[in-house]
Amino acid sequence: MKPPKNFDFLGPPPYEHQIETLLFTKSRPYAGILLEMGLGKTRCAIDTARWKIPKEGIKSVLVVAPTSTLFSWKRQIETFSEYSATVLIGPKEKRIHLL
Repeated sequence: MKPPKNFDFLGPPPYEHQIETLLFTKSRPYAGILLEMGLGKTRCAIDTARWKIPKEGIKSVLVVAPTSTLFSWKRQIETFSEYSATVLIGPKEKRIHLL
């Protein structure tokens, strides 16, 4: 399976099923990533966002996740992309200020 042209993966090389997932999601506006636990759904989502941000003019991405995974998502975003992440956690006023 060949990755898309003009797309560089960041971090460790992806597995073949992760490349296949990116190829599937990049061309579908409402695709879901339904892989079993441990197969790299987070990385696939990050790579899909990295593909779509410049191509579709997306300004920001919101990840809604359980509290226990927020900082894991932040680390993964910063490992597999050129983007930074802000975790919105705490009292409502603090989250609004961060947003």
